[in-house]
Amino acid sequence: MRRMTFADIFYIRKLLNLTLPSWLRKTPRRRKLKEMERILQQQEECIGHGDNIIETDSAFHNLMVKATANRVMERLIVVLIDILKQSARKNILRRIENDERARRSLEGHQRVLAAIKKGDGNAARKSMLQHLEDYRRGLSFTNREGVV
Repeated sequence: MRRMTFADIFYIRKLLNLTLPSWLRKTPRRRKLKEMERILQQQEECIGHGDNIIETDSAFHNLMVKATANRVMERLIVVLIDILKQSARKNILRRIENDERARRSLEGHQRVLAAIKKGDGNAARKSMLQHLEDYRRGLSFTNREGVV
């Protein structure tokens, strides 16, 4: 069996994440939206202090999944994020972090959340796609053959 590549994992993550804004638009929960806002405030504070945003980034995406109340989707996203984190720890891929990239990630999250609040699923999907593509471009590969 061939090893999973980053491209394989990212493709599935992208498909799942692109459906999230639609689910959230249909099932908005004020408490979840407030929690997403709080996470984005924490992310902004991390950027202001020059701290890494990986934890707040993961928390934002995880909360989006939890807000759908779809347990299968929740488990799939958690597994994919875990695989990506394991890969990062193994130095197979690494996130190129800097203030500009972190700021763009925050802005992407803010656009997604704003569209969800407006109930605009199309804008939320487009914003999520742009955010994920920005993330993908921010990764550099040291091993294109396999991730795990």
